[in-house]
Amino acid sequence: MDESELVGRWFTVDGAGGIVRYAGPVEGSAGSWLGVEWEEAGRGKHDGRGGSSGRRYFECRFPQHRGTGLGGSFIRAVPRIDWGQSLLEAARERYGAGGNDEAAACLPRAIDGRRGRIEAVGMERVAQAQSNLRALAVVGVEGLRVSGAGDRAALGELAAATTLLLARNYLTDWAQVEQILAALPQRHLALVDVSANHIEAAQCAEPDGTTTVDTLRLDAAPLLGWAAAGRIAQQVRAQSLSLGRCALEDPGAMAEAAGLWPLRELHVRGNRLTTVRPFGALAGLETLDIGDNPLRTIDVGPPGAFGRLRSLDVTHTALDGWGAVDALRAVPSLRALALAHTPLAAGEPHARTQAVARLPQIAVLDRSEVSAAERTELERHYLVLCAAESAGGGGGGEAPLVDEMARRFPRVRELVAAHGAPARPSRVESRLRARVAGSTIEIVGAGDQAAAEVHARPLIRTMAVRQVRALAARLAGGRRIGALLVRAADGAAWVAMDNDARTLAFYGVDGACTVRAVVVGD
Repeated sequence: MDESELVGRWFTVDGAGGIVRYAGPVEGSAGSWLGVEWEEAGRGKHDGRGGSSGRRYFECRFPQHRGTGLGGSFIRAVPRIDWGQSLLEAARERYGAGGNDEAAACLPRAIDGRRGRIEAVGMERVAQAQSNLRALAVVGVEGLRVSGAGDRAALGELAAATTLLLARNYLTDWAQVEQILAALPQRHLALVDVSANHIEAAQCAEPDGTTTVDTLRLDAAPLLGWAAAGRIAQQVRAQSLSLGRCALEDPGAMAEAAGLWPLRELHVRGNRLTTVRPFGALAGLETLDIGDNPLRTIDVGPPGAFGRLRSLDVTHTALDGWGAVDALRAVPSLRALALAHTPLAAGEPHARTQAVARLPQIAVLDRSEVSAAERTELERHYLVLCAAESAGGGGGGEAPLVDEMARRFPRVRELVAAHGAPARPSRVESRLRARVAGSTIEIVGAGDQAAAEVHARPLIRTMAVRQVRALAARLAGGRRIGALLVRAADGAAWVAMDNDARTLAFYGVDGACTVRAVVVGD
């Protein structure tokens, strides 16, 4: 391979991986050298400078080397350097194609199960079917050192491939992926995953529409950036794009990534995003997953933004005020919202009540359907909560109370018109916090002694047991809950809550307690 062709190539040597940043002579040293940046932090000895004069030959770019820049070394192009292999070679390695007797000999004749060894029948037939590369719709070669297309004509052997899984390989430039896609017989692919491949540049050709990809995953590519991601998405006419853990900052004007405009789904979890506003310019966007970002509030932007948005995921963000949820009333198309694992949801014992009542358009909250009956119940409960918080203001009549509620909380007049005004709470009952018991809900399987999951959830002592059961079912991921037990925090005996119509107070809940919910079905 010519020296100039090595620059930008990924390699491994002696178990360590890196990318070639420079190839050629180094002042004061004989022969040719490779200037490399190592993936592992601390392995490099310098920042790309070398020679007797300290000249800079290359720059270290990986995020783990920012600050020090010490990620580089000069090495010789020794034979033991592994430059990877072609896609077809990797597919043959994975699926044992080509009559590989050694691969067939390695097939298991028995599988160790929990109840002993189980005879593995038909493994040869499975292997034989998979070894027919022409019939494979899904080609999974993750982590098999794929560095490019290789012989493009030979890729005609992957005649049926519509899903291509290329994560964790040796790809560093989108041009390498372009060559693979251009050589595949199928012109329309359902999924292409090139995550965790150190892709840095994307000098894409103008889109010609010859190859399209429905879902494109470019996760864990911290050197990619919005502009390059936009060019890539535009080239393959992607409908769904995932850019998780790419160290992306707020994109500003979406013109910076104009290629993202045709997207219907965008997944950007685990980045550095603090606002959703720029994504409102994506006119066709129906799904936005912006979870696990330092997002503190929601600003949807001007009227008409997010005109087609149906699903929004803000889980594991820093949302801490209901104003963020209220802003979503300006997105009437929104049907599904996920906001679990945020300070807002964790600090509010009635988070589901608040979210459902504030957003009349949503039908799914935290992946749990909101039925018409539940919406009615939660909206009425919301009015009771608003009344309790507003009881200290206004006069003594019903109208002043509703006026005070409407001044402090959204949708009050609309909900009062639908459900009627709540009664004015007594001075004692209006002190909602006096009715809240700090509690822990344990989710266990039938017969388990220790809690499999533990959730801190304040409960109102006047809640019905059936409401606690519904909450436990949501915490258990929708699994069916059988027995419900409760005991005081001082370690008293467990008491079975055997009547769903009773309140927690009936079973002696008068302070901090532990509720144990037993899962009886999947």
